Amino acid sequence: MLTNIKTLLIDDGCRQRLLKNPEVVLREGSDDWALLYNPDNVGVAGIDPVGVAIWKMLDGKSSAFEIAEALKASFYDIWHAWACSGRLAYSYGPE
Repeated sequence: MLTNIKTLLIDDGCRQRLLKNPEVVLREGSDDWALLYNPDNVGVAGIDPVGVAIWKMLDGKSSAFEIAEALKASFYDIWHAWACSGRLAYSYGPE
């Protein structure tokens, strides 16, 4: 189990931005899946292509809303199937 993957929340008064834990290493495979590795506690977790995209967007410049919108654009087919399944119980951002 991978612990301490925690993202950092940067609040500059205007918006909150997300930043990945700089100690966790992303190791991508040839199948678009990846491993997150924390050398501090030797923890490892596998993540799917959506998880990889999220991890790469945790750059300290993007808000959760911006990340969600980018994911919706990049993975529209997956998002649409999920939204239509009834599992999407809330929306991100302003109406």
